[in-house]
Amino acid sequence: MMPAFIQNLEKQGVIFRLEGEQVKVIAPAHILTPQLQAELSRYKPFLAGWLKPKPESIDWRERFEERTALRHHDGSLPLEEAEYMARREVLHDYVATCCPALLAEYHAAITHSMRH
Repeated sequence: MMPAFIQNLEKQGVIFRLEGEQVKVIAPAHILTPQLQAELSRYKPFLAGWLKPKPESIDWRERFEERTALRHHDGSLPLEEAEYMARREVLHDYVATCCPALLAEYHAAITHSMRH
């Protein structure tokens, strides 16, 4: 449940956004006072969890079909190739949503193996 403090800020036009692992707060200058910034720093772990997309809230099948259609119809790729690329992209998105640390580890391993 969202704390009333955060709900009140949203009603005043404050926007909370997750960029990577960082919570970004967009607010009018008269609202985002140093005192409010200090108070918000206490809520950042909660906000990060609240803002992070939940795997169960995403329709992965719909995402796959959309990506396939874009590549097949708009990109003129053969259906099999469009499905293959869409499958890889959706799998990447799923892992990034569920466990970003695992994805970072994978990218680090790939980068390391390419250097040697």
